[in-house]
Amino acid sequence: MHALDEERKPAGDVNCIENPLFFACIVSHELLLQGNRSELTEEQLQQVWTQGPETVIDRDLARSDARDLYQAGEKKRWGTDESTFLRIMAIRNFYQLRAAFEEYQQVLFVFYLHQNNLFDLDL
Repeated sequence: MHALDEERKPAGDVNCIENPLFFACIVSHELLLQGNRSELTEEQLQQVWTQGPETVIDRDLARSDARDLYQAGEKKRWGTDESTFLRIMAIRNFYQLRAAFEEYQQVLFVFYLHQNNLFDLDL
C-alpha cells in the first residue's frame, strides 16, 4: 500500500461539506433521473421546424432564469452558486436554455452599463 493510498478516502466517505460541487452534481444528477427535463413533444418539434423556435420558448421563464443565473454568478461577491446553474441546465430544454442565455447577455449588458455609471440598475 502506498502512502497516498492511506490518505485517500473511500467513495462512500465523500463529505459534501468538503466538496459542495460534488453535492451539486449529485443533485443535478437526481434532477435528470427524475425526468424533470422539459423535453419538446413531437408537435412542438414540428412547430420549431415550421414556425421557428420562438413558438416553444417561454420568454418570461428565460428572463427569470437569466436573473437567477446572474444572481448566482456575477452578482455574488465570492464564488458562484453552482446548484442554481446545475438546476437550470438539468431541467430546461435546448431552446429554453438558448433563450435564457440570450436574456443573460442582456442582463450582463445592463450590468456593464451600471458598472460604468451609464445606467441605474435594479436586479
